[in-house]
Amino acid sequence: MRRGRSSARNAKGLWNTGQRHGRGCASAMLAAVAVLGVSACTERGGRGPATVVQTVVPAGGGTSSAPASAPPSVSPINDRAKLCSRASGRAREIYNPSQTYWNLVLQSGFGDAQVNEAADKFREAAAKALPLLRALPGPEAPKDVVEAVKNFADTADKFSEAAGAHSTADEINPLANDFGHAVDDFTKVCPN
Repeated sequence: MRRGRSSARNAKGLWNTGQRHGRGCASAMLAAVAVLGVSACTERGGRGPATVVQTVVPAGGGTSSAPASAPPSVSPINDRAKLCSRASGRAREIYNPSQTYWNLVLQSGFGDAQVNEAADKFREAAAKALPLLRALPGPEAPKDVVEAVKNFADTADKFSEAAGAHSTADEINPLANDFGHAVDDFTKVCPN
């Protein structure tokens, strides 16, 4: 096999080629989770973390007649700091299971029962958090934040869908690479 290529049979080579999908990408994603884990956007002037309460309003205007499968809605946010804080929280709900999945792929390869279980959990977490993440930006929100949230959500959706479908390395590699770039872009716009 040539350097820089991967296959389902050589899953240990996935994201470990030293090229576009190399350890540098994994390291960047691990650094990004550290950035996502720090809450710098506060309403208290940087004197420690602020408690952020996200109001979830049931679909259908708050009545209990809404179907159980209807996704909850959130109040759109226009303020940069609040939007970044809440979007970072939702992004972590997706990013953390993606890293569990990714690390297991690197250790065990595709087809392993633990990898498949982690892939399913990654997809479930993304399916739960993505509608809430996408609903956060308000109509007057800063455009760079809106674009970063949208790009993160779109790439996370594609990557988690492929992972949940137990796709091959050749299918997942470009999606993982795109997701890594989206994480980097998101943390540049919302460095909290």
